[in-house]
Amino acid sequence: KGITRVSLFVDPFQFDEAQGQALLAIKPDHIELYTEKFSDAYHQTHRAQVTAEYVRVATWAREHGIGVN
Repeated sequence: KGITRVSLFVDPFQFDEAQGQALLAIKPDHIELYTEKFSDAYHQTHRAQVTAEYVRVATWAREHGIGVN
């Protein structure tokens, strides 16, 4: 009888306080960041702004004890 690990996909551009509170209630082991916008922006001039959103959500998760894949 093992432990079930949970990982949820999160879109950094939709992430807000309500989603953060929901994650705290669900207590997933990890989140996975939906990366389509990162991929689309990789060779664009706005890459830094897009990357900042991923960093914001990843930092929030780590500060709340949630791993990031």
